[in-house]
Amino acid sequence: MVPETGTNSPSSSKGTSNSSSSSNGTIITLIGKRQARTGHTFIYLGPLTECRECQLKNICFNLEKGRRYVIAKVRDKSHPCTQFSDEVRVVEVEQVPFKVGIPRTMVIEGSVITFHPQGCGSVACHNYSLTHPTGLEENTKIRIIKIIGDVECIDGTRFKEALVDFANA
Repeated sequence: MVPETGTNSPSSSKGTSNSSSSSNGTIITLIGKRQARTGHTFIYLGPLTECRECQLKNICFNLEKGRRYVIAKVRDKSHPCTQFSDEVRVVEVEQVPFKVGIPRTMVIEGSVITFHPQGCGSVACHNYSLTHPTGLEENTKIRIIKIIGDVECIDGTRFKEALVDFANA
């Protein structure tokens, strides 16, 4: 698995996951020891092909691709790993909502909409990470949790900034 660090910023980081889920919504997983700190947020980008033969792969490949997670707790247990600086740590993660730009006509809190990238599309725009969030693919269903405010791209395109989550989460 390759998670991306940060909330909407495209920096890269590696980690692994496990679908062991507890009753309070946390998922027990593995992540590289450098990223294993409470409060660290990452985006799961999918499994690494180099890990196909690893005995821990079933523990590592069960987070949902494109979803954002925060580490709620770092456990004392670790495992050797050739992909992550010799060691991965056992952690508990939770899926977290994220910010996105949506059309001003679709701004009803609690509603489910189909995501389509908004804005000017210029990577130089200061709102690009809102209009083209990493890990969120076009035509994905998202639920609007809260409307944050009005936003405008460098070309004058206007939209709403909203806190959202995946509709099936």
